[in-house]
Amino acid sequence: MLKRALLKLVRRNEPAVPLAPLTPVERRTETREAVFREAVITVEGLYTVRAIIKDISEGGARIEFATRIDLPGRIVIAEPLSGMKRWARVAWQHDGAAGLEFQEEA
Repeated sequence: MLKRALLKLVRRNEPAVPLAPLTPVERRTETREAVFREAVITVEGLYTVRAIIKDISEGGARIEFATRIDLPGRIVIAEPLSGMKRWARVAWQHDGAAGLEFQEEA
């Protein structure tokens, strides 16, 4: 009975024109290079977390973790192999992955 009531409510509010399926919009301007590099994330200057850089560009990177973790809005990412150490803004995070936008040091 509840299911029927919900269906009526949904059908009553259907748009006149069918909606197009949602597709991600690419907003990056730089080309990203697919990589598999170990990195160390410093969170709020208090503790570190190991991550894998999956792709990287001049402006940012996508990282993945072995377990799900909630990052704050800003972190430091270090990649020992190349000597990179950058501040980054966490642009998005979902299920053990995060997108970073590199920033100038504060």
